[in-house]
Amino acid sequence: MRQRTALEVVTKKGSALARYEVSDRYPDARPRTIGFADIWSESGKRIAVLEDSGPNRDFVLDVVCTLGHRVSEFARTEDLVSALISGARFDSVLASFDGDQNAALTGARILRRAAGVPMPVLLMMHPEQIRQADTFVMDAAIDFVMVPCEECEMVVRVSASIKAAESLVISEPLVFGRYLFDPRGNTVTFDDGRVRLKPREFDLALFLFRNAGVKQSRDAIFDAVWSRNRHDDVGTRTIDVHIANIRRKLRLKPESGERLSSVYGHGYLLSLDDE
Repeated sequence: MRQRTALEVVTKKGSALARYEVSDRYPDARPRTIGFADIWSESGKRIAVLEDSGPNRDFVLDVVCTLGHRVSEFARTEDLVSALISGARFDSVLASFDGDQNAALTGARILRRAAGVPMPVLLMMHPEQIRQADTFVMDAAIDFVMVPCEECEMVVRVSASIKAAESLVISEPLVFGRYLFDPRGNTVTFDDGRVRLKPREFDLALFLFRNAGVKQSRDAIFDAVWSRNRHDDVGTRTIDVHIANIRRKLRLKPESGERLSSVYGHGYLLSLDDE
């Protein structure tokens, strides 16, 4: 079984395209294609690079800077986590971790959890770190590239990661009854006021409004809001606190036509007056 993603440059309709095959890792998947014109039109993104190895760090920084992106360098995981918790936002993170593939996946998920918003992570992996490439990627927003690699492959993989960020982020306002959700600022406008929620609160509120009238288990809430991964430090109390904050900040009360109630032994249910 081939463990490295193959990269080839092909010509189609007179345009050079960079294509990397994924069929060896995902038999039912189609090759993903990214045009060079698209790569250059995506310049100016915010990219975090977590790497303490000199040669590979310099190579990655050269590629990212050549594409016209803004780069923030981090040598330690804790420094990047601290920046994310403090509110730093990146369109993608390129990260290298010590240990095997499981350690790398854990590191990527810690970064996504710290960000509090959907954020793709591209792991830079050495061959000895990966046991089975076809079972490595466990999250749609986490991918990997084998290093060292050719410059053209890194260009395509970085661009693919940025495109993944665009698919994860909702930019247009959404309306649910008297509530208008604006993901661009994590704000909710209703009646005569506007409230800015914390990232997790916004994600949870949006999830509940999108699924109004449907009972949501705690497991479903964990999966939807906490990066689809359960962690020991994200417990029942965490959900309860977020629910209480949302109920208070959005004034969800029966007399206003909305009710965010707990379902014993299950989770929560949001009911709107137009249901």
